[in-house]
Amino acid sequence: MQVGWHINSSEISKSMVDEFLATQRDQTFFQSHSFIELYKKDKFQTLNLIGVSKNKVVAYCNVLILKESYGILSSLTSRAIIWGGPLALLDVYFEEALIKLKAELEKIAIYLQIRNIFPISQVRKEILSSQGILYQEHFTVINQVTQNLFASYQSKARNKIRKSIKNDLTFQLITQHEQIEKAGILIIQNYKEMKLPCPSINFFKQTSSFDDIKVFGVFHNSVLIGVRFCISWNDYLYDWYAGSNKKYNYLSPNDFVVHKILEWGFENGFNTFDFGGAGNSLSEYGVRDFKLKFGGQLTEFGRNEIVFQPFKFKLGKLGFQLLKKFRK
Repeated sequence: MQVGWHINSSEISKSMVDEFLATQRDQTFFQSHSFIELYKKDKFQTLNLIGVSKNKVVAYCNVLILKESYGILSSLTSRAIIWGGPLALLDVYFEEALIKLKAELEKIAIYLQIRNIFPISQVRKEILSSQGILYQEHFTVINQVTQNLFASYQSKARNKIRKSIKNDLTFQLITQHEQIEKAGILIIQNYKEMKLPCPSINFFKQTSSFDDIKVFGVFHNSVLIGVRFCISWNDYLYDWYAGSNKKYNYLSPNDFVVHKILEWGFENGFNTFDFGGAGNSLSEYGVRDFKLKFGGQLTEFGRNEIVFQPFKFKLGKLGFQLLKKFRK
């Protein structure tokens, strides 16, 4: 069946899209109306692709375009990111969506990266490869949310959590705008210290408008010292952004907040906590070690990537390294 493809179109009704998304087992927040709405509010560049056949949506994909805002690096670091997509009723529509996306994105991005959230069928792996969107190893840590969480933790995690409890740290699902803003500030400070790009404070403030986004905080004597922004979707919780006040690291707020989020997840009917990226087997990665302390499984969904402009890609990598070195 012939498919009509629509880019950033308002002509396709949300109800048509919702009807399609309801058929997709692998749909998440990242492939939803809310995702585009949130990033547009903070003036991020996005691309939305919808395939329609016989007045029904048969494919859907959200793309986030990221780039540095530092002069020449803006043109050298433009990259397109797709989380868990594209979604398509049939493999043939999946391939057509990739072809259309490549044609659009090569005009505005140096490379495209698809970050897989769930396993991909062998057929779709082969389609990706045939389109030059090549597989790369990348791990994710997946925790099953159960009643007896403590038993699955490594001893060093249990010890830190006990210490946190003894030091009267408290945990809270944050809903007040003022506290959400403070949570965003903590994250921005941490990312600046790590010399990593981060959304603006306005982005984090806007999350309060989205029911699927949960903000968790850890307090010491009423002071917010650790936070995590998570995405809730069906019976999954997805780790998203995290930050803490380094002055209080001796109280282990990062260990405590993860434990309490897992507890909260169990109490509220969630079955799985997707702890997010854990690097690859080619290098040591402290973040992976931290995440594995909580008894999760190292899972390999991988990523797929295509470079549209190899020369700019190499220059951009060098630019990132220089920017990280000199960014204050």
